[in-house]
Amino acid sequence: MDVLYKLEKIGNLSLALGFFDGIHLGHQAVINNTVLVAKHSNIKSAVITFNKSPKYVFDNNVKTIITNDIKIKLISRLNIDYLFFLDFNKLRHLSAIDYIKLLVEYFSPFAITTGFNYSFGYQKSGNTELLSNMSSMYNYHYFEIGAVKYNNTVVSSTLIRKLIEYKQYKEAELLLGHHCYNL
Repeated sequence: MDVLYKLEKIGNLSLALGFFDGIHLGHQAVINNTVLVAKHSNIKSAVITFNKSPKYVFDNNVKTIITNDIKIKLISRLNIDYLFFLDFNKLRHLSAIDYIKLLVEYFSPFAITTGFNYSFGYQKSGNTELLSNMSSMYNYHYFEIGAVKYNNTVVSSTLIRKLIEYKQYKEAELLLGHHCYNL
């Protein structure tokens, strides 16, 4: 897996979009779909994420579940070809439409996969509906992965952070699908 810290023109990719804090079971479903689409289409796959949580820009006390080094390790296990860590500060004022245009310009995506609650663009103005609606205009396939549940509980980074905060590590690890690294 190639890890890149700036935009590079690499076309015809299957993309996974998100911050992916924790690489939990829901994130793994998004990334696994991205890899599956790439393999079936004989193309490369990429995860597009940020070097810092977008929430960190507005609150320096935001804690992440895993470090970027651990994120690299976990994503590499999922057979992604490229991992892009973009600088959120440089992109945070882009409108949702401009962010899609940027993805199209640099990656000419064959496919884009996100989770059901993905939002993007300035003030979270973009969502899964917009990505779906724009797919025909920009000629990509869009896949929205629904909520992943464990024992009837929706897996989320917010819930996992709370479990870790309350030292419920075994429960957190069940939702993560791996060991809690940032304790």
